[in-house]
Amino acid sequence: SFEEIKELVAAKEGEKAPSERLLELLRTKIVEVEQEVERLRRVQCELLELREMAERLAEGAADAAGVVSS
Repeated sequence: SFEEIKELVAAKEGEKAPSERLLELLRTKIVEVEQEVERLRRVQCELLELREMAERLAEGAADAAGVVSS
């Protein structure tokens, strides 16, 4: 919310300490970001595995067709 943003800016600039509610919100958001980063890492690994598999299949198809791969 706008009030939370104002409170964050004030805390960052040293004007006042953030409320416990805002600190808890920050903790929650940090956990959510960490979970999303982990999910994206898993997706990245899956995509890398799929790319490797596709490249092997493409090389196999080229070899079967008598085409020299580069």
